[in-house]
Amino acid sequence: SFLYLILSIISGLILAIFAYFFLENKEYTLVLLLLIPGVFNKPMNPIANLFDSKLLSKYSSFSLLTGALFSITFRVISLYFSKNLIYQAVGYSLQTIIYALVLYWFYKKFFPPFRWTVSLELLFGILRRSFPIFLSAIMFVSLTLSDIFMIQHILRAREVGIYSIVIRLSEPWVIISSALFTSYFPMVF
Repeated sequence: SFLYLILSIISGLILAIFAYFFLENKEYTLVLLLLIPGVFNKPMNPIANLFDSKLLSKYSSFSLLTGALFSITFRVISLYFSKNLIYQAVGYSLQTIIYALVLYWFYKKFFPPFRWTVSLELLFGILRRSFPIFLSAIMFVSLTLSDIFMIQHILRAREVGIYSIVIRLSEPWVIISSALFTSYFPMVF
């Protein structure tokens, strides 16, 4: 959880620095800054894994589903009323914020308070051993975003923007199916 938090903060800082120095359009800068809370979903994984380990994954799945449904609803409604990218960025970050709040509420409801501790020695050991995985994750993200950069050379900026929005709008459905699978998978065995 601490490692995820550190990496999320670093990612947020990189996005903020990129927005500040490389984006000339203030609206795009605002959109990118509004996307920063969306990178903070990984620090919640240890709490979700705690629910999974106690065979209570329905609560983590419900949290994820709630965030995704609020996000989808907000983004579709805002797309209907306004074509402004700012609302899409807010909707994207809204998913992470609602997921974290609902998951934290379930955590407080079902588990007694305990102190989370961090071992920096263990943290750096994990970082050293997982460096190849980190590189493969960077390559995976680069590969999944490469389609946008490739079609940018074929189509106009408007079509690339529409394609990017459609891709973002379809991502929560993958999360919903994953959440349902996670919830019902233990019932199979």
